[in-house]
Amino acid sequence: MPLLSLSGKPIIVQWLLMIGLSVLIISILEYFHLPAGFLLGSMIAAIIIATHEGTTKVPQTPFYWAQGLIGCLIALSINEAFLRSMLLNLPLFIFSVLFVLFASTCLGYLLGKLNILNPTTAIWGSSPGAASALILLSANYGADPRIVALMQYLRVALVAGAASLVTHSFMDISAVAVVSVDWFPPVDWRNLSATLLFVFVSVTIGKFVRAPSAPLMLPLFGGIALQELGWLTIVLPPWLLVIAYVLVGWRIGLSFTRAILIYALKVFPSILLAIVSLIVICGLYGAFLSYMTGIDILTAYLATSPGGADTIAIIAASSNVDIAFIMAMQTSRFFIVLLIGPWLAKVTSQLINKRAEKTT
Repeated sequence: MPLLSLSGKPIIVQWLLMIGLSVLIISILEYFHLPAGFLLGSMIAAIIIATHEGTTKVPQTPFYWAQGLIGCLIALSINEAFLRSMLLNLPLFIFSVLFVLFASTCLGYLLGKLNILNPTTAIWGSSPGAASALILLSANYGADPRIVALMQYLRVALVAGAASLVTHSFMDISAVAVVSVDWFPPVDWRNLSATLLFVFVSVTIGKFVRAPSAPLMLPLFGGIALQELGWLTIVLPPWLLVIAYVLVGWRIGLSFTRAILIYALKVFPSILLAIVSLIVICGLYGAFLSYMTGIDILTAYLATSPGGADTIAIIAASSNVDIAFIMAMQTSRFFIVLLIGPWLAKVTSQLINKRAEKTT
């Protein structure tokens, strides 16, 4: 039991504590001009609450709305430049996505082969991207969703931290320091209302579709289509995006319950090593990609980072990078993981089990 247990404390007290911690940590991160400070600060605060037996939860509907807003944020970057990037770099995208998927599968294979984790759990937990969808699907394929959740959300947190620090190191801090963000600029209320209505309708449809990725993907693709047709002008004022960032950070952080951490204590060092190894491998590949293609190294790094598309979108949006290229790469991997991830996990775990049977 932690020294300070929040178990039994009124929910309002836990919420106030989490909000206070979030404000404090976000202020520190913003002071040092770290990208995605709102996401990381709220995530860290939520982890502190969760690991001290807090029972606070972010309701599903607000989280879906946050995903929908981030889907719209991604849609804003997917225009002619995005499509041109996809067409011009299609072979590169396919190879890069398959490389990251191959690296993650190999690491999962090793975790299963060495009997550190159940093979099926190891493969599902190691899969890059689409974290919430993979966690929901994993239990249906014989994986332990608790360990999958730990691996997926730990990877998302580490990737977010690493990407934020790398982005920070490549940015001109002196230039960033003089930039003053207008958090409450004049708002086009007509288009903002249309944007919110579109998110509401998309999320509502997503609930009926029952696809785990629907709250993010429907606003993303619907937003692209409606923008191209001229039927919607997406408006996302900074204060609205901040709310979305904080909700996503809280949702991720609160997933690190103490029960999951205690359950996975024995295998945690191996899980951590595998995740760090994947981040390093992807980082090295990003550097290689930058060297071979001339893409700036920060764009290449964020494009190949094995984190969630929403997390990378938040970080990329606060950096001077080619966000169209990054989101094209991240979105491509998102789809490929969802399409072949279950099949790949099944085949790889069966291979491990067959080899284990032959040796016994």
